Amino acid sequence: MPMSQSFWRAELNKGKEREFLKSNGLDFQRIESLMNYPLYTVCFEKAVPKDWIDSGLMSDLLNHLEHKSTRKNYTGADIYSFKLVVNTKFLFVRDHYYLSPKYFIEKYNYNYWDDKVKKDYHKIPQLTESLVTYFNSTLPYYEYQKLKLKYKVPELWYAGEYQINPTTGIKKLSDNGISVLKSGK
Repeated sequence: MPMSQSFWRAELNKGKEREFLKSNGLDFQRIESLMNYPLYTVCFEKAVPKDWIDSGLMSDLLNHLEHKSTRKNYTGADIYSFKLVVNTKFLFVRDHYYLSPKYFIEKYNYNYWDDKVKKDYHKIPQLTESLVTYFNSTLPYYEYQKLKLKYKVPELWYAGEYQINPTTGIKKLSDNGISVLKSGK
């Protein structure tokens, strides 16, 4: 089921947050004109997204899904894997690298990623810059392919419903499978 809003559940596209992010370079108008569906399914290009594992994002994502997150809005769901076949005209891509532990350590020699759940991002310029860069990387997937771009940690956003059927190859990930995705080993 689609569960993600284009500007996250925090609804960063409203009120004071919108003005603050806009004043820091976020192009709301362009992104809203592209991503105008209310909810999206967020997915990966590959079954084992090594870039997500290497950036430190996969471990955080899986902890978030398994109730182990410090975030307020965790899903608390089992984790399944299946191939999603979609119409690419309803697909968008973002580079999640700019909001990853690896990015912060490489750029600032400090993991601001850990601070994002403890502090308000607008009080930390490095988090604001990263958030704006992440959102501004939004492109229609067909344009991303046409330009032959290679995002470091591509995150795909699919607009619309998806009907899962028995031939989709749905697999519940085992604890071992989850551990492999967290560590890459």
